[in-house]
Amino acid sequence: MLVLKKWLHMWFLGHASEEDCHGDGDDAQVRVHVQGDKPEQDVQVLRRLLIPQVIVGTPPPQGCFGKPGLFVQVYVVDAMWADVLERHDAVLVGEVVSTVCGKDASIVDVVLPGEPWKTRRCQLGQGYLRAIPPEDFLQMKGLLQSLPVPHHSLSMESERQPNESSAAWT
Repeated sequence: MLVLKKWLHMWFLGHASEEDCHGDGDDAQVRVHVQGDKPEQDVQVLRRLLIPQVIVGTPPPQGCFGKPGLFVQVYVVDAMWADVLERHDAVLVGEVVSTVCGKDASIVDVVLPGEPWKTRRCQLGQGYLRAIPPEDFLQMKGLLQSLPVPHHSLSMESERQPNESSAAWT
């Protein structure tokens, strides 16, 4: 299962494995592997501290090697937002802050739906990103901010205002 796992001030896309699950329900601990990490870096995390993700659309075969300042479409979303985004023909968008070359990933400030000017800083594998023009980014950003979506209680801790980001908002 794809999940977001928080460490310090950023969310990391990873795979949660139920094979090494300990406990029941939200108190269960699952093993999480973050893309690009070595298997010995996998960690046990309480299930309730993870945000389940789903793939939306068809990611491009080669993904996108995101350079800082590049606007991107993001092909993974919080599972609880997938239906609302689909109904409104919306996709998540963001701006690349930096690249993590050794992990084939980018640090992206992802625009969150339903909250004006809120973003979530995530490390995302480049296979889940596609470059988009600035005008498409701005149009989708406006649509996303108008959508009525619930927010995961964990995500509220790390939402950012645009002036907190090293990336420039247009």
